[in-house]
Order: sequence, then C-alpha cells, then structure tokens
Amino acid sequence: MTIFYRGPRIVITHRDFRILWPCPRVFIIRELFDVQVVLVVRARRFELWARHQGTMVCLFSTCDERSFGQVKRALVRAMEQTVDA
Repeated sequence: MTIFYRGPRIVITHRDFRILWPCPRVFIIRELFDVQVVLVVRARRFELWARHQGTMVCLFSTCDERSFGQVKRALVRAMEQTVDA
C-alpha cells in the first residue's frame, strides 16, 4: 500500500482518504470528484472539498498553509495514481 500522507488527522493512501479526527470517515479515492480548494478569508482557513456520491464534503480544513499544501499535493498524487492504474 502506498501512503502519500500520514498525519494526526488525515491518512491518504493510493486507495482512500481517511479522516481520523474529529469525525472518522473513509472516502475511496476513485469516488472523489470535483476537488476544490476554498480559502475562507475572514477566518484565514484553507479547505479542501470534493464531490462524493453526489454530495460536496469537506475533506480537510486548517489554518496551517504548509500542512494544507502537503495534504492537497498528497491527494493529487493519489488521484493521479488511481487514473494511471
């Protein structure tokens, strides 16, 4: 199993995007579409949203630009590997 990102709240592998905290959920990479980056200016928050089974869901939200960039790049790599497979 290829792990693209492992952190205290998120794990991204070639198969899934796992939210560990605060509400554990697992999203299959192949089921994520229309991934969007949202910047909430007033709160200085970075959010990563995607369409999953017809519903927009927030995959990740943080005020830390560096960790946001790492998660975003990991998701892009996981999605690219899924397309190539």
